[in-house]
Amino acid sequence: MLSFVEEGHRVLVLWCELTDENSMKKWQEDLKKKVTDEGHVQMENIERLELGNHETGSFDMILCGLFSAKDVYTMEHLAAAAKLLKQKASLVITGTNKGFNYTKESVTSNLKLAGFVNITQHTIQEGGGESSDCFILKANKPSFEVGSSTKLRINLNKKRSAVKEKENAKKIWSLSANDINDDDIDLIDDDDLLTEEDLKKPTAESLKAPCGTAGPKPKKACKNCSCGLAEEIESGVEKLKTKSVNSACGSCYLGDAFRCASCPYLGMPAFKPGEKVELTDDMLKGGL
Repeated sequence: MLSFVEEGHRVLVLWCELTDENSMKKWQEDLKKKVTDEGHVQMENIERLELGNHETGSFDMILCGLFSAKDVYTMEHLAAAAKLLKQKASLVITGTNKGFNYTKESVTSNLKLAGFVNITQHTIQEGGGESSDCFILKANKPSFEVGSSTKLRINLNKKRSAVKEKENAKKIWSLSANDINDDDIDLIDDDDLLTEEDLKKPTAESLKAPCGTAGPKPKKACKNCSCGLAEEIESGVEKLKTKSVNSACGSCYLGDAFRCASCPYLGMPAFKPGEKVELTDDMLKGGL
């Protein structure tokens, strides 16, 4: 992991489990040699990081898992570390795939949730070959601080033109009072659309529906005709004589509520037994 550190860097080393003190001192000496006197090396336990009172954006590099690949760093740990990094600075974390629920994929997800970008994987050389048990991930802090904001660039001219087009479309399909009084607009008089036949007042006879043989298509009598239409057609008489009405069901004179669907009196008012049904001129007038 020393290859990620450069001269003049301010480096923060985070650790979880207590390891050999001699090993920690050796790593500290090697890091100080790499950053030279122009840099600085600080070591902190991840659980006591907030007690260090480090300034926001004060480190160029953070190393996690340097002493032991078995260290486990949560998303909260990584988010706290991100606040101490400078913009575009890097965090390097070492881990092992043998840990329960702590793999390269889970660490990558935690780094993204903590706000890191440009996450890359690097190989670990052991015994002349690559190690498949351990992994190294490098991530960068974005070029902005946590909680920063910026204005959105909105093309207001495009929005105003769309509103103007919408207003013009409304004007095309609407007429104001000034438009109606304009001499250039020719309006059709609705009275000119009526013909002489439309202006004639209908008479009571013209409103009567053709019945029996009076219409263009004479009615056909039912098989069980009881209104006298069958006798009228057989005798050739145009009008029925006043006689007793014989009903097959005996309920025709009571009204539509008591008539069957094929009753010839359907739609006519109720009448007394033996009475001829006739519609007066008052019944033929509209509005009744």
